[in-house]
Amino acid sequence: MRFSGVEATNFLNDIKGRPSRGGRVDGPAGQWLRYLPTSCMALTNAQKQARYRERRKIMQDNRPEVIEGALLRDAERAERDELSFEERGLLADKLVDVAMRHLWLSHKLAKIAEKIRPSDWIVPGAPGR
Repeated sequence: MRFSGVEATNFLNDIKGRPSRGGRVDGPAGQWLRYLPTSCMALTNAQKQARYRERRKIMQDNRPEVIEGALLRDAERAERDELSFEERGLLADKLVDVAMRHLWLSHKLAKIAEKIRPSDWIVPGAPGR
């Protein structure tokens, strides 16, 4: 979208307008600037630290080892009949999904290993060596 000099000036003046409730800028530019923050101040150190801790916790909780550990603990609970029929079915589906991801990854790594393996290389400890 191109503006002439007058329209550009009006647009910039509208942007500088005082935000109303909900972060919407008053005037014709409000339709483009609907989600402006009502405060333009920087975050405090405490807010930055809280955001960092939140992101770090999410990253730690999404690690494969943590997810697999939780699934194995749930599997142990299922073996002790502590889960309902529906919960056991959902857990079985999750375990199958994790196993398939491991299988796909192992196939992918095996193909990469075949590509980079030298043609005259023999596996150490192989029969006939």
